[in-house]
Amino acid sequence: MTPITQNAYSVFSKRGSNTDISSLNELPASSRIAVLRGDFRQEIIKKAGYWAVPKNSWKSAVLALESGRADYLFFSDGGMDIVCDDLGDKCNSITKLFTYQKATTYLAVSKKGTTPELVEKLIEASIAFKQSNQYKHLTERWLADYATRTSLSLTEDEGVIVFGQTEY
Repeated sequence: MTPITQNAYSVFSKRGSNTDISSLNELPASSRIAVLRGDFRQEIIKKAGYWAVPKNSWKSAVLALESGRADYLFFSDGGMDIVCDDLGDKCNSITKLFTYQKATTYLAVSKKGTTPELVEKLIEASIAFKQSNQYKHLTERWLADYATRTSLSLTEDEGVIVFGQTEY
């Protein structure tokens, strides 16, 4: 019905390496890509023909890139914020290479018992609310409050809460 949050799935690399790459299929054929063991990204890497370096935690996956045991890392922007807060300076050598895909969550309604007219009214109401001063003030207050509680970078863009930094 209306977008609520957004997080980007991105590929990260060491600073200064292959900065002209902008998609998964442009990575060198022998690339080793760190991922969380069993995560959906591991399957994407395998299907694309790359060498997955599965780790038991995201922290271990980030460290695999940082230490050179992997050439790239397939992670989320929001996740990088959280893990890098814990790792500190170890993330200074890492940069976002490209965004693979943006994942957006939506407020939805059940089809059962919901008329198209009601859905249209709810969509119009959500658009109007997201454009209101009340929404702007609530969002600003919530983002400021949340910033004091977590290392996850959050911003608002056209009514959508965006997780993670846009650049690393």
